Amino acid sequence: MADAAGFWAVEDKFAGQMMFQAALRRQLTYLVIYKQQIVGSVAFEADGTNTHRFEIGYVLLADFWNLGIMTAAVGQATKLAVEDLLCQELWAKVATVDSASAKVLQKNGFKPQGVSQLDGTVKFIWQG
Repeated sequence: MADAAGFWAVEDKFAGQMMFQAALRRQLTYLVIYKQQIVGSVAFEADGTNTHRFEIGYVLLADFWNLGIMTAAVGQATKLAVEDLLCQELWAKVATVDSASAKVLQKNGFKPQGVSQLDGTVKFIWQG
């Protein structure tokens, strides 16, 4: 899953902290805080072909899955993308249309666009 999304696994705590700190320095990364604890993040990556189009990616600690936290966070982050980045379109790729991640996207108005023949991922699009 991480490979399909363009992420890589870190081998130790130091590497994880360095990657997390690099993400925080980008203006397009938002922390997900639940009960005064950082439990995940939502980030946007500018699309090189269109200044109003961004890829959205998110991660949530497993202990906090199935609580509606990421659905709410993606909704809030989408609003921020529209207001702060003048975003007109967001896209994301997930491993399967039946995954929890796909459900988060669908609950926030993203529509599936079909399965990639290359890696079997499903692309979702949101248009404001």
